[in-house]
Amino acid sequence: PFSGQSRKEIVQQVCNGHWSFNDLAWLKISDEAKDFVRGLLQLRSKDRFSAPDAVASSWMRQEQPVKDKSTTLDASIAAQLRAYAKYSDIKKVVLMLA
Repeated sequence: PFSGQSRKEIVQQVCNGHWSFNDLAWLKISDEAKDFVRGLLQLRSKDRFSAPDAVASSWMRQEQPVKDKSTTLDASIAAQLRAYAKYSDIKKVVLMLA
């Protein structure tokens, strides 16, 4: 839900709590899933989901299989996450500051 022209801009958006679900990747995501993410991304800790709140959310309590494969993680996002996971800790820190 964060976007920006550079990693530095994205980090600033994260730190300032500026995000949205306007990206195409969020079009087929359920309202319950978006509510779950909203609960996790609250900037003020008193407004943010605690672990029990997150587990009790309607999205976490659903036990429905994915019916539409288009709601699965986009392949490009999955590839980026796999690549990032292989980076060293120092590279991850440097990327956040870039």
